[in-house]
Amino acid sequence: MTKHFQSVALIAGLLAAGFLVEGCGNRAMKQYMNGRSKEDGFVAAAGKGDLTAVTQFLESGVNVNARNQKGSTALMDASGGNHGNVVEMLIGKGADVNVQNFDGWTALHAATQAGSIAIVTVLLSKGADPNHATTEGYTPLMAASKAGRLDLVKALVDAGADVNAQDKNGWTAVMAASESGKPGVADLLLAKNGDARGKSTGGWTPLMAAAKAGDEATVKTLLEKGADPKAVTKDGWTALMAAAEKGSVPIVNELLAQGSEVNASTKDGWTALMAAASGGFTDVAKLLLAAGADPAAMNSEAKTAAMFAADHKHTDVAALLQATPPAPAKMALKASPKATKGK
Repeated sequence: MTKHFQSVALIAGLLAAGFLVEGCGNRAMKQYMNGRSKEDGFVAAAGKGDLTAVTQFLESGVNVNARNQKGSTALMDASGGNHGNVVEMLIGKGADVNVQNFDGWTALHAATQAGSIAIVTVLLSKGADPNHATTEGYTPLMAASKAGRLDLVKALVDAGADVNAQDKNGWTAVMAASESGKPGVADLLLAKNGDARGKSTGGWTPLMAAAKAGDEATVKTLLEKGADPKAVTKDGWTALMAAAEKGSVPIVNELLAQGSEVNASTKDGWTALMAAASGGFTDVAKLLLAAGADPAAMNSEAKTAAMFAADHKHTDVAALLQATPPAPAKMALKASPKATKGK
């Protein structure tokens, strides 16, 4: 008799904990348990878009805002999985659209990262805060900008997203949009007072990001909005170096016309000409040389641009550089007062 009552108690305990579900008629839940807690199974089902199982978990008593072991909710995982029907059902059952997981991630972050304009729109209409940031300072707008999704960026900006918010490294949505290489996204942010002259903690700028992406249109827009073509990072990197590394003749030409320093070098002695030589970009090298780039400049390892070209088997660039005489040293001598007196 004692064993009978012990067995009954054990089964009751397992049912209460959610480890036995088939006997309750909730067969759809079973595949999401496998030794998990009900909360973990619930979130997993939502992430798979299994509306039947999600419904059964709720009917079994799971809180709609229950978290899994990572702190995520069913709404977050359904949003990240692009399961609109589950998202709408959960919200209808009272899911909190602004809950954050242990990393500060929200359902809006998840939907934006997944690229779902439909779910982003639903979440915003239900009060999702577009300015919730992760523990790293990352916002949904940064995610949308990085992906180059103009529709998502517009929806978030229209909902009040801060276009100049910075993550812990000083990175902004304008920088992310500039790096995406998708024209139009940065334009929208700049039109909403996005900062074209912003700098990350390391000194990286939107102009450098756009130059690195080879986005000529965004480079021109940023310059029109006041971006500094002479800005340098803490390591000495410039937008001109980024453009030369990309091999973009139009951007290199534009930056030179705007006053970028052709012989600027990083802490390691790296120059725009070395970047062009390493990539085998003959036309860019010609532009730089015409602007006064010094082919004799050496990096911290005593290597010249011609050596980098040779290392990468870019024989045409190497030959061009070897045939070009060193740039004349810049002299800044002032005339002696005695020599000029009376003249």
